[in-house]
Amino acid sequence: MTHYAAPSSPKGKGLHISLDISRDWPLLASAATALLSFLMLFVPWISGYVSPNAFGTGMQAAGPALIIVMVTAVLALEFMALAVDRKYAPVALIPASCLLVVYIMKLGDVGDLINFNQQVTGISVGSIGVGLWLGFFFALATLIFLILSLVLAARTRPGQASRQSPPPSPDHPPRPPVE
Repeated sequence: MTHYAAPSSPKGKGLHISLDISRDWPLLASAATALLSFLMLFVPWISGYVSPNAFGTGMQAAGPALIIVMVTAVLALEFMALAVDRKYAPVALIPASCLLVVYIMKLGDVGDLINFNQQVTGISVGSIGVGLWLGFFFALATLIFLILSLVLAARTRPGQASRQSPPPSPDHPPRPPVE
C-alpha cells in the first residue's frame, strides 16, 4: 500500500525578518535616526513661537510634507532590505540624501525668513529652533549609518575574496605576491 503525503500548507509565507545585530546594526540605527528626524517635525521650529509642529503659522507645508515622504521611503526600503534582500539598502540612500537636502533647505528658508522679518520690522522674532537643527542632524546620521551599512556589507560579503582572484591550480607553483 502506497501512502501519499498530503500537500503541506506554506508556513511562514510573507515577509520574515531575521536580524543579525552584528550585521544589521547600521540599518537599524539608520531607521531609528530617520524616525527621529520625522519626530522633529513636532518640535517647534522657531524659538519664541508657540507652534504645535512645523506646519505652524506662516510656514510652508512643502518642506514637512517632503520630510514625511522621504522618511517613509527610507523606512520602507530599510524594511525591504531586512526582510527581502539587502539590495534595497543602497536604494535607501536616495530618499535619505533627499531628506538631508530638504532639512538643509528648510534651515536656509527659516533663517532667511527670520532675517527678512528682522530687517523689515526691526523686531527680533527668535532664532532657528532646536527641532529643525535636530532634524538636520538626525537626517545626516541616517545617511551616515546607511553608508556605513553598505561599507560593512562590502567588507564582510562571503565569497568576495574568491571572486577577486581565481584559486591556484594544483599543478602550478604558487604565484609571487602582487605589490
